[in-house]
Amino acid sequence: MNSGMMPSRWLLLAGLLLPLPVPAAPAGLVQVFDALAVAPPSDQRYVEEKNFSFLDDPMEQSGVLRYRPPDTVIKEEQIPDQQRFEIRGDTVLLESGADKKHFQLDRLPLLRAFIAALRATLAGDLATLETYYKVAFSGSPRQWQLRLEPRAAELVAYLDFIQIRGRDDAIEQVEIHETNGDWSIMHLSPLVGAGQND
Repeated sequence: MNSGMMPSRWLLLAGLLLPLPVPAAPAGLVQVFDALAVAPPSDQRYVEEKNFSFLDDPMEQSGVLRYRPPDTVIKEEQIPDQQRFEIRGDTVLLESGADKKHFQLDRLPLLRAFIAALRATLAGDLATLETYYKVAFSGSPRQWQLRLEPRAAELVAYLDFIQIRGRDDAIEQVEIHETNGDWSIMHLSPLVGAGQND
């Protein structure tokens, strides 16, 4: 046996045992999230279409979506019903008329997945988003698109993917595709002339 070969073999073995480097995020993706991170709190009008396999026609809702850093999303449904969802941290407050209900996001895996994606994107928090999703970026910082595929097995059972489209530091469209074939699309636009309410 040639003892002179041993060091090179050990070096080769050591190299195989080292963890592979994590690919760097695309420059355009980093630019988008840098811009989102410094964007002011947002109020946007939304129109949402929900398509269920058991219904012939889609359901449509509209209202106002508000984001308050670091972890509060408020969805004020105005049509067809007057309802208000406030998600602060892991707690959800649902107000419908005089009725108020509190519950935890853990009870609703699909809602929790959607909120994690929305909050992380609105906050420009790419590290958190990549904790929950495989992130594929396309487009440019001016007009961009994210395709998010869940990492956790419990989410894969419910959620196929989420697609988020935006321009500069604003989200313009969110699509959610579930594994059972149900899907929804939310269009977002600036709430012109409205004050920022906490």
